Amino acid sequence: MTAACSTVKVPADTTSASAGARAAARILIEEALTAKGGKARLMGLKSLRLIAVGTTTIEGKSLRCEVARMFVFPDKMRIDATITRPGAPAVVVSVGMSGEIGWQRTPDLKANDDVSVDVTGGTLQTLRFERWRDPELILLRALDPAAAVVLVPDDTVAGGDLYSVVRLRSPFGAVDVFLYINKKTKLLARMIYSDGSNTESDDFDDYRDVAGLQFAYKRTSKSGGRSTALELKTVEVDPEIDMTLFDKPATKVSIDWSRPLQRR
Repeated sequence: MTAACSTVKVPADTTSASAGARAAARILIEEALTAKGGKARLMGLKSLRLIAVGTTTIEGKSLRCEVARMFVFPDKMRIDATITRPGAPAVVVSVGMSGEIGWQRTPDLKANDDVSVDVTGGTLQTLRFERWRDPELILLRALDPAAAVVLVPDDTVAGGDLYSVVRLRSPFGAVDVFLYINKKTKLLARMIYSDGSNTESDDFDDYRDVAGLQFAYKRTSKSGGRSTALELKTVEVDPEIDMTLFDKPATKVSIDWSRPLQRR
């Protein structure tokens, strides 16, 4: 069952960060990693390419969207989001990071081209956080010896299902990420975080095995008045990826995601 919610809220935390609560959190994370496919398997990943399709709600309207995510580990990430409005050309917004250098590409409809800019400050921090909290890797982040994790009270979500909850402090300011672990499968079912002004909930369901790892094929995100529902259509583990795709584009770039992308 999808752990969907109509109102996004941060779970109550009445548990002090005792040694017992920290130890219990690490045991639960280890169990979740085993269910995901194993710590060694995740740490051995070289690259990932995920493509998902679905809908997103913007200004009260449901629009078709496609989101492609590429990673070359440990520090390269690219996300391309394509939004299609009825009767209008598709709009593609892309962001990327290579090391600590980030960029963003947005359409300039008047010039019929795309504009690429470097990102700095708070926007760069947001990209770093996005890379860090990726759902395929967040369990490894939580198991890091330096990670501040603590087991908090179980939480009940829509449908009455009860989940174990681990609070993970991110390294990017005072932002806590709450990881909801399914008590039966030990798989990650929900991730919630709040930066004080914005709270986001990501739900994960319909896990399937791909190359020895469990991937959630159904993903729902809620933040403020916006909701996005996606289903994975492509999952590639350790694909060959052109490394230049993580560099800031100089001009408009069209990518055919149906074709293999080779490293140069």
